[in-house]
Amino acid sequence: MKTNSLLLVLAVVLAVNVMGCLKKTAKNTAFVPGTALALPVDQGVKVGWAVPPLGEGVDTSQWASCQFVVDGRGDCWLKKGSNILMNVSKGFSFQLDKDIDDFVWLDGGDLQIISGNLLGTVEVALKHEHSPKGLLLVHFKPELKLPVNSPRFTQAGPHGIYIWGSNPKTSKNEIYFFSASGKAIQVLFASDEKIGAVGGDGVRTFAAVDHLILELSKKKMTGLYQDPKNPIQSLNYSKSMGLFYRTASGVSYLNPDNRKDIEFFRSLNTQVGLKNDVLYLCLGESSGVIKITGLEVLDQFKPVPSAAADGTQKVQSVDNAKKRSS
Repeated sequence: MKTNSLLLVLAVVLAVNVMGCLKKTAKNTAFVPGTALALPVDQGVKVGWAVPPLGEGVDTSQWASCQFVVDGRGDCWLKKGSNILMNVSKGFSFQLDKDIDDFVWLDGGDLQIISGNLLGTVEVALKHEHSPKGLLLVHFKPELKLPVNSPRFTQAGPHGIYIWGSNPKTSKNEIYFFSASGKAIQVLFASDEKIGAVGGDGVRTFAAVDHLILELSKKKMTGLYQDPKNPIQSLNYSKSMGLFYRTASGVSYLNPDNRKDIEFFRSLNTQVGLKNDVLYLCLGESSGVIKITGLEVLDQFKPVPSAAADGTQKVQSVDNAKKRSS
């Protein structure tokens, strides 16, 4: 079954909101404590909640290590445990019959999953099956054995994927481009150093090696930026906006052409998603997701942080958000 049909099946079959209703149980809140955000909201940047954060008194420890991904519709997904995917925007979940080591939703609606060193999609049986936890059970359908150990991947343009990991045959850390439509895979880069992150749109490709961000091309490798304190943990690129990178302390913007660098968000354990020129920031244990649009103006922005005494930067457009209870 095509995975773009999977979303429709899930929406029909899963009538129960396993995440719980987004109840308005908390008072209006300015922001999540321990975060600082500096953006030009008076220049067209809009900031709001894509998913409200968990309210006070709710056990948040289970969400701390969940992997965060945004699909082509802008829905936010978390991987819970080894094989459960949760749509926290719509409030439903399903379970895979194999462990999920990494997952990506392509823009067309196709779900790509890495399990072990196998890349594949999923399918739903004509007669719906359920796991012992009562969740819809979907089946992993492997399509390609990957040449690297502990592979990771991310989207590369509308229909492509970057895959990276350690190749035991060459003893190199390698980056591949995989065309999901043509099922073609090609080596883009090889290094003795471990690759921390990869991002791009299938035309321009960026990689992080420890503290360093590189741009890769067929003819050369160009160093763009080196963080003085922290290794680079993720990269997200938009042709119209530029490059966004995450470290352990926060999220920053980098113009890959003029090398302008701006740290605009500080928070621990943040995960980043970028779809259709909308930036999503998933805030660790609270599992709240901030949605930011209008970031094309960042290249002209000169931030002047004015954080409150507790380190919290209040932003008007995220005021009055309602926290959720589960």
